[in-house]
Amino acid sequence: MYDIIYTSIGAAVVEDFYDENVVFLRFCFEKELLKKNPLDRHGRILRMVYFNQDLTTAGKYLFPRLMQKFLVFTDHKGKTSLETMLKRWYTALEKEYRSQITGG
Repeated sequence: MYDIIYTSIGAAVVEDFYDENVVFLRFCFEKELLKKNPLDRHGRILRMVYFNQDLTTAGKYLFPRLMQKFLVFTDHKGKTSLETMLKRWYTALEKEYRSQITGG
């Protein structure tokens, strides 16, 4: 019985992590940070490893920084959605990126 409960909890954690990765990768593709859609037409992740050649010019700067924020994000109280946080982080990072490429 303990193994079943443990497995169920573990499966739920893995499923949540997978779902959050889907949200993250979809967001990155929609913001044109990734050259190719990382999801198939059913919303399943096609791959989990990305190299510089998979990223757009902006993606080379923004993707790793956004991913770092994504990986440490926790909202134990459930007040702020991942989508909301991705938008906030992206807006701040994109502003930083734009100022770097314009030299200001």
